[in-house]
Amino acid sequence: MENSVLAMKVSMAHLMIMIEGRLDLSTKHLSFFIPKTSKVTTDDEVRDRKWPLQDLDKLFLRRHLHRPVGIELFFHDRVILLLRRG
Repeated sequence: MENSVLAMKVSMAHLMIMIEGRLDLSTKHLSFFIPKTSKVTTDDEVRDRKWPLQDLDKLFLRRHLHRPVGIELFFHDRVILLLRRG
């Protein structure tokens, strides 16, 4: 059974643009959902995403001028995800 652990508004960096959405963390997956009202054009690259937690390789907190600005996630399949709280 998969239980939701955390849900928050974040921005995801993708191909030089920031995409506003919702991050959901469950006991088995990390999911990113783009709201239907988003101004981002929907194509094959920009869509809701879901990653198994077992594929997560590394997680780093990112800072700028000594202030936390986001989290960078590295997956085994070489996907890099930069999230900032927004």
